[in-house]
Amino acid sequence: MANDIPPEIIESILVNLQSEEHTLSNCALVQKSWSLPAQRYLFQHIILEFPSFYPKKQWNVEHAAAYNERNEQLIGILDEKPFLKSCIRAVQLSSPGDVNVESGDHVQCRIQDTMYLSTIPVIERLDNVESLTLSYGDWDNLSLGLRETLIHLLSRPSLTRITLKSFSFSSLNAMASVLSQASYLKMLRITILYSGRITLSSMPPEKHHLDMATTRFLSFQSLQFATLDA
Repeated sequence: MANDIPPEIIESILVNLQSEEHTLSNCALVQKSWSLPAQRYLFQHIILEFPSFYPKKQWNVEHAAAYNERNEQLIGILDEKPFLKSCIRAVQLSSPGDVNVESGDHVQCRIQDTMYLSTIPVIERLDNVESLTLSYGDWDNLSLGLRETLIHLLSRPSLTRITLKSFSFSSLNAMASVLSQASYLKMLRITILYSGRITLSSMPPEKHHLDMATTRFLSFQSLQFATLDA
């Protein structure tokens, strides 16, 4: 029966199931004519979410190990089925906003480093990403290697959309320096942006009425910037 369904009908069905991961997973098990298109929708958007840190370090070790294992599994799938790499069109890198590892806490720092290291090879395998979302984190808290990997992703011709959601930079200049690497950017969405120290000289003109030399945080809510041909 499944063999008698035309490919365009299968595609139409799967398009309407994009948000139903469990149903898509079941569709991928039907047969080959369903499997390949269903896998394409299953992998079109991936979320790399760092686990929260807890007072008990053993919990952090376990959560980090689980996160790293998921990344290893994803890498294995992408290497086994290379066509899935081009199916991934959107990536979200998310870290809990309450993560604050003190520089002297070597155990916690090592735990965090293992998660960054396991994230890098995942991003390196993605060659067709159109949208990148950075949420609930701080650019400076990411490892140098992960920042360099993200900058390389930003420079790809396929990357045209960036979303910053409750994400922090040390300054607007630092943010501009990172975003300048996205040469093909067409859409920038900022739901909330935090910057550690903003001076009036770097603030938008409409903010000058605040009548203060500096402000601790500058937040933008629901702003969108787009090129004319977006």
